[in-house]
This record gives sequence, structure tokens and C-alpha cells, in this order.
Amino acid sequence: MRQAIEAGRPAFVTLVNYRKDGQAFHNAVMIAPVYDEVGVLAFFIGTQLRVDGEVQDAGTAKAKLAFLTPQQLKVLEQMARGMRHAEIAKNLGLSIKTIKMHRGALVHRLGVQTSTEAIRIAIEAGL
Repeated sequence: MRQAIEAGRPAFVTLVNYRKDGQAFHNAVMIAPVYDEVGVLAFFIGTQLRVDGEVQDAGTAKAKLAFLTPQQLKVLEQMARGMRHAEIAKNLGLSIKTIKMHRGALVHRLGVQTSTEAIRIAIEAGL
């Protein structure tokens, strides 16, 4: 995770934690950079959640990305790099409205509820 922060890139790791009674459980931790309007790294966002059952591997995440169109994949990749809608639109030569449409569609195709969950899958897949 330290290397990802130094490089300004997203990261996803699974950690083993322990309850008070000594029982082990997994925590999934994701960080992603967020850039300001001029493309300077402003901060990182992070989430963590307890992982029940099997931890998803890169192969499973990559398989989920196969359901996306090439344009949706490009949008997701830029989202995972911490770019905002306006910056993604500029980079891809699309309108902000079109970026939002692709974001909504890719969230649906990945079977998740939020953009954060979609970004987690992208990072797990190494996108």
C-alpha cells in the first residue's frame, strides 16, 4: 500500500485481523487517488470492509470486467485512477452526461450498487 501511495495509484489489499476472542477474519482495504481540477493529487479515499467467505482473486475480477463494453472499461479505468467526470470526459473526448451514462451502465453490468464497488473490482483486476 505504501508503494501505491508513493506512486499515486490505487491499491487493493486483503488483511487478516483478529477479534477479541482471537478468531481471524479478513478485511479488504482499498485506496484510490483523487485529483483536483488541474490534475494534481489532492488526497486518497479509502474503504475497508470485512470479507465473508472467499476473497475474490484477480481472475474473478477480470472475468467481471469482460461484461463491460470497451468504452465502459475506459471510463472505469479512469475512475479507478481517481479522475472526476469532467476530467474523464476531456480525456475521452466525450460529454460529462455520456460519462455519467457509462458509469451507470458499468455499475449495473458489474452487478454492484455503487461506483466505489466498481472501482474495487477494477483495482482487484489490476486495471
